[in-house]
Amino acid sequence: MTKEKIIQELQKGFDKAINTTEVLEVTSFFQRIGSKWSVAENLEHLILSVKPLTLAFSVPKFFLLLFGKPNRQIRTYAELVNRYQNKLEEGGRATSSFIPKANYTDKALLLKKFKTENQRFLKSLVKWDEKDLDRYLIPHPLLGKLYVREMLYFTIYHTQHHLKAINNYDDVKQAN
Repeated sequence: MTKEKIIQELQKGFDKAINTTEVLEVTSFFQRIGSKWSVAENLEHLILSVKPLTLAFSVPKFFLLLFGKPNRQIRTYAELVNRYQNKLEEGGRATSSFIPKANYTDKALLLKKFKTENQRFLKSLVKWDEKDLDRYLIPHPLLGKLYVREMLYFTIYHTQHHLKAINNYDDVKQAN
């Protein structure tokens, strides 16, 4: 997938998350279903997941060399998704720094933060050259060191994964 296609897919996922969640009633937006995260918590988790990437894409690239140099073939989107799904099946879960904690009570504020963080992320990515996506590694808490391109694949899928969880809420099903 080219950088432009990656950016399109990321934007499409972010937009879909916004469009899906904006129409929800406030009580539905914040309500947990059993032990499942609320819609708000899913959005906060996605914000927490994107923030470190924005930072990684904003620092001088030589800082990323601290994570080592690539020494394997880059994975395809499908291979990366399969690897992540296997990790989840093995019991992998979000680590503490990615677990929602803010206890938002203002839906509009959380949606604004989601939009802002994702736009900052995409803006930081635009500055990268296509070739650089395959030159640098970034650590992932479950998957280990990933090529930058693989991390972007992960972010596309991760957004879709949480959107699927959000779409399982009855109020979201009724709104769509």
